[in-house]
Amino acid sequence: SGLQVVDVSNPMQPVLAGQTKTNAYAWDMVLSDKAAYVMDFFSMSIVDIRRPRYPVTRTNVDAMFANGAAIRDNYLFLGYVDGLRIMDISDPFDPVDVSDIGPTGGGTAETVALDGSFAYVGHGSYVEVYDISDLTDPVQISYFYPPGHPRKLKFHDGYLYTVLDDSGFQLMEVRDPYSPVPVLHVNDGVWGVRNDVAIVGDFVYLSDWNRGLVVYDASSPGGLVELTNYSVPGSLRDFEFVGDIAYLVCQSEIQSVDLSDPSAPVKLDFFRTTGSPQNVHVTGDRLYL
Repeated sequence: SGLQVVDVSNPMQPVLAGQTKTNAYAWDMVLSDKAAYVMDFFSMSIVDIRRPRYPVTRTNVDAMFANGAAIRDNYLFLGYVDGLRIMDISDPFDPVDVSDIGPTGGGTAETVALDGSFAYVGHGSYVEVYDISDLTDPVQISYFYPPGHPRKLKFHDGYLYTVLDDSGFQLMEVRDPYSPVPVLHVNDGVWGVRNDVAIVGDFVYLSDWNRGLVVYDASSPGGLVELTNYSVPGSLRDFEFVGDIAYLVCQSEIQSVDLSDPSAPVKLDFFRTTGSPQNVHVTGDRLYL
């Protein structure tokens, strides 16, 4: 259905503010202060969000099989056709290619994460690591095969958390990006898509399609301990934190949940959506769905 903008100035009563269509299924997005870059596997729609009640698609960029992106300063890092594409977005509605190294392997990009002068790109069965110290000439320096389909990548204290589609997530030490070292594979053995992970303080929050929001004590990275799981109606697709509040994207609704005590999540409110939402981003008093 495209992009939805939800007003969460009152977390207890989220309200649909605006929406706009995209060319095909909207799978992922990343936000700047003026634009939302929405990927639909065939192209990237650049949506003007300066007036959140009236989001308008300004540009469509040809980006077949693009998915996963990250923004740093005025640059967009896009997972693209088995590689990494870097674009200058100084003009957010007229991006200019800085580099596009083209195919490097096999498998559509799923996710992109940045750590210092390195970019990590997750594909269908593997993760690539690029040296991006020269944005015009990114160099692939290593790659690894996690025990599952990499869906999201997150960094915390020298560790990379790779969320796996149907086999939990993997923890890797990446202090040396040239030689990532696997530390731990967490898999509860229950089938389900794992879409996202967040690290807040000493706690890891995993989005599990079947079990909901799963909370781990990560005070000892080599020995994660599951504290609880918070079930939602249908499947859990994505979530984002604002302070102690988590906004959960469920099969047909958004929930706001108090996680001031990570071991005992408390539901605050919910908002029924008109379609099947996939991702959420919160900026200021706005929630983009």
